[in-house]
Amino acid sequence: MRRLLGLLLALALVTTRPALAMADDARRAEAPGPIVVTPAQGAIVPYDQDLTVRVRPVAGATGYLYSFSSPDAMVWENYRDEGRLDGTSYTIAVDSPGHRAIRPDGAPTWGLKVGVRAYVGDPGAEEWTAVTNVGFTLAAQPSPPSTDPGLSQPSATPGPSQPSTASGPAGALYSADWSAGMNGWSGAGPWQTLRGELLSTGTDSGEAIAPWDPAGRADYAVEAEIRSHPGSSSFGLFVRRGTEPTGYIAVIGTSETWLAGLAAPFGSTLAEGDFDRGEGWHRYRLEADGNVLTFSVDGAPLLTASDNQYLSPGRAGLWTSGQQIDVRSFRVLAS
Repeated sequence: MRRLLGLLLALALVTTRPALAMADDARRAEAPGPIVVTPAQGAIVPYDQDLTVRVRPVAGATGYLYSFSSPDAMVWENYRDEGRLDGTSYTIAVDSPGHRAIRPDGAPTWGLKVGVRAYVGDPGAEEWTAVTNVGFTLAAQPSPPSTDPGLSQPSATPGPSQPSTASGPAGALYSADWSAGMNGWSGAGPWQTLRGELLSTGTDSGEAIAPWDPAGRADYAVEAEIRSHPGSSSFGLFVRRGTEPTGYIAVIGTSETWLAGLAAPFGSTLAEGDFDRGEGWHRYRLEADGNVLTFSVDGAPLLTASDNQYLSPGRAGLWTSGQQIDVRSFRVLAS
C-alpha cells in the first residue's frame, strides 16, 4: 500500500493532466524504454482475438504504462481508462471496453500504435523510462458469404455489416458487460462492480453466477482475466454448476507456492500443481469437454484431469473464499 501511495503521488507530481501522456517530457528519465516482444513492428494482428502486448522486464520496474493510439489520438490507456499500471504483459480482451475503443467504426483494417513505458526506482524516487512505440495493423475478419443455394446472393452494393453470431473458437457464447452494474449476475458473496469490472471485496465467501443459459450444452470453456490482491485465500472459476452444489471448479489457492487445482465440489482433488499467481493480471481458462477437464493460465495448459461425476449441462461463473480479486473480462466459449 505504501508503494502504491508513493506511485500515485509521483504520478501527480509529473503530470498535470488526468491521463498520463506518452509525449516527450522534460522530466522523463534517461533510461531506455522497454523492449516490446509482441506485437512486432508492422505485424498484422486479427481483431477477433485478444490483443496482448508483452515486454521484457525492466530492472527495478514497479509497473508499466500501455497506451494505444490511432493516427489522430490516444484511444485507450491502462492508467487513464482503468486506473492502474500493469506487469510485463497487457491484454485487451475481445468484447471488452478497450477492444471496442481501439476500432474505428466500420473499418476492415486500420493502423494502431502502442507505446510502453516502465515506472522504475526506489519508493519515493520513481521515474519513467523513455517510451517504446510499436506500430501494427489490426484486421477484422469479414463475415463468410452464405453457401445456401436457396438464398439469394447479395447485391453488388454492400449493406452495413452485421454482428457475428459465431459460436466456434473465435466467437463467444457469452461475454460479460459490467459497465452498468451486475447486469444479470447473481449469487451470494462480496461482489460489486466498479468502472466496468467485477470486484470481490474479500470480506466474505461466495460465488457469482453468470447470466448465461447453457441450454443443453455441457461442453464449453470459461475464460476470465483476474488480478488478485495480497492475501492468503483462494478464488477461481466453475463450470457445469447444478442447482445442487455439483460441477467442477478451478482453484487458485494458497500454500508456500500458490496451488492451482481442479476439484469436484465436496469431492476429492482431481489434479494439482504449483503456480505463483503473484499480484498481476492472468487469463484463467477452465474447459469441460466430455469427461476431460483442462485448466490453463495465460494460454498455457497447466492441469488436466478426467472425471465422470458431472457430465450434464450447468451454469458457469466465479467464486472466492474471502480473497480480494478484480475481474476485467469473463467469457463463455465453445469447447
